[in-house]
Amino acid sequence: MDFYQIIPYPELSPNADAVQYFWQMLPYAVPGFITFLCGLILAFIGFFRVFSRTEKTGYYLSFSGMCLGFGMLGFVLGLRSVIQDTDVLLKWNTYLYPVASIYLKPWGIIGAATFFLLGVPVYIHNLKRNSFYEKRFLVIGHILSILLVISNLPSFVGIPLFPGSTFSFIPMLILAYGIFVTDFSDLRILLFEKNGFFYILNLFAGVVLLLSAIAVIFFFSPLEYESKNLFPWQLIPLISVLLVVGLGIFIGGSNPNKPLNQMGAFSLFLYGFQLLASISVGFSSDIVIGHRIEQLCYLLFCFAPSVQSRFAFLSFEKKFPKPFLLLDIASALLAILALSPYLFVGYYNFPWGKFSSSGPVIQGLGLVGFIAIIATLREWNQKRKRKEIKPM
Repeated sequence: MDFYQIIPYPELSPNADAVQYFWQMLPYAVPGFITFLCGLILAFIGFFRVFSRTEKTGYYLSFSGMCLGFGMLGFVLGLRSVIQDTDVLLKWNTYLYPVASIYLKPWGIIGAATFFLLGVPVYIHNLKRNSFYEKRFLVIGHILSILLVISNLPSFVGIPLFPGSTFSFIPMLILAYGIFVTDFSDLRILLFEKNGFFYILNLFAGVVLLLSAIAVIFFFSPLEYESKNLFPWQLIPLISVLLVVGLGIFIGGSNPNKPLNQMGAFSLFLYGFQLLASISVGFSSDIVIGHRIEQLCYLLFCFAPSVQSRFAFLSFEKKFPKPFLLLDIASALLAILALSPYLFVGYYNFPWGKFSSSGPVIQGLGLVGFIAIIATLREWNQKRKRKEIKPM
């Protein structure tokens, strides 16, 4: 049997147009856009907390304002990665420019120096008087957010260092956990009793499907449809995507205030993204566009081991064990690496269409998923033995 050769993905051409530049540079912009979405969602949660209670209003308003600020900064940094035309970029961003002016450089240096000379000693003094363990998430999140802002300075003065504020969603999530962990009942009311989690999931799924439909309608010509081998190689997976997402909406909507239903819907949505990834390369007329869509889908699907394990423990009616948090960490690392060249190392051009060749990230995802299955089955078996449940 003759094996097909791996075809490498094309690199960015010096003569690339705006669309080609956008898709080639998209991985650099994704963290900024994630920061933007996290900022909006966390700001909404903070405003909900403000209007639901009267105490600590300023505390939660400042948190919401910070999330909006970092979210907009992430959006601006993301745009700088994918917009090729400088004039268009400056129209989107009137006050921040690609090169720092003489005013911005000293202020940035003064701000960084002030943090290390005054901010750090103040932190140390307060931590001596108060327990670090109780405020650890607030301290870590706040310091990390400042350090990421300081890491923008090299790029302002011409040093080719990727701006750290693009990843500001990480300290925002740490801060949010530290703030809302003491008000978990309020957060639970928002996400489940008021169906907030259900609305977020379905809004996200609806936006993805809408963008997919727009892409198919406006970017595919009739000649491309004829050459795509839609039936059966592409049409059946496409129908599967619609059925899986529809089933997720049905399960989540049947009982929106129950975490088990929402986690089950989340699991189905992730599987839908994996199915969408499997046909994106074959559907797209440009292999780079298909590969980028594939990467975005796997950015979400890499969390499948973590989400599926939590769904299983919810069905067991058992608390999620702390050692299983390693699955969360592994899933997060794989999701970050999904935007790297190591997700897929090229593609094959089969008679039925293009198919990506797996790289180290896909192989690592399979290993983490296998470990998650074995560990979850072990916990289920222990529970079955304790309750003397007969095996099916």
